[in-house]
Amino acid sequence: MRVPDRAREPLRAERAHTPARRGAGRGHRTEPEARSARLPFRRARRQRAAQCGAADRGGWNGDRDVLFLDQRGTWKSDPLLSCPEIDAFLSDWVGLNSLDPATAARSATATGACHDRLAATGADLAAYDTTENAADVADLRTALGIDEWNLYGVSYGTDLCAESADGTSSDAMLAEGRKVLPELPDAVLALAPQAPYIFGDCARWNVPAAPPSVHAPTASDGPVLILDGGLDAVTAPANGELVARLRPAATRVVFPDSAHDVLLSSTPCALTVMRSFLDQPTAPDVRCAVGLTPAPFATG
Repeated sequence: MRVPDRAREPLRAERAHTPARRGAGRGHRTEPEARSARLPFRRARRQRAAQCGAADRGGWNGDRDVLFLDQRGTWKSDPLLSCPEIDAFLSDWVGLNSLDPATAARSATATGACHDRLAATGADLAAYDTTENAADVADLRTALGIDEWNLYGVSYGTDLCAESADGTSSDAMLAEGRKVLPELPDAVLALAPQAPYIFGDCARWNVPAAPPSVHAPTASDGPVLILDGGLDAVTAPANGELVARLRPAATRVVFPDSAHDVLLSSTPCALTVMRSFLDQPTAPDVRCAVGLTPAPFATG
């Protein structure tokens, strides 16, 4: 996002007010209501913003602002819907068998405990979904008076960006796995071990089902950069291929040396590609990704 030249602070925290729940047909609004969600965001300016981590190291804010948004219910937003019960479960998760029914039961118990505690506070849990989250992003852009900006997200954030911009089969996942690690058995390549019990957790939240619109593929004619990690066991590279099919102006790059977060796993090349995309979104330079290979690791 490019903005008019203004006084340049290293990092500034601001807060936007959005409706807690907009309701069907009401559209986006920026003024607070009786119950509103307050969403903090940090504005990083130029190269002075050393606190910006990967964005600063890659020079993203060399000639543009970078905004970091706390999504509704998270971090410094108000209300904060944190789940220490789930945090406690995740602290033990690394030593658990993700396919053991007992692990799924522990996860569901932690999720249920968090739900019950938050529901007792009167929080409208049904208002914390992708539809409202995406509307928050759109409202923020309007409130800041920005005509166009670039959206960047990782993991769920990519879905949120797609929804805001409007938004895999097991065989496809397996085929992608064989390309990267052909020596591993199919039982391993087809597995997404991080969250096999996520649907059980979803049931414990006891909120209305999302509207059908969130399941509809989003399409866009604008430039989109899709960075896939060849070792991603949560969102397989095949997903990126499916996303690119609905975006004729998309550039898709697969990083065989990366997993779920490409910018963390393949930092020098991924940041180079990202910077090139921001400067020339219709023809980014992706040459550094050619020839990348995963690091060797033991499987026995």
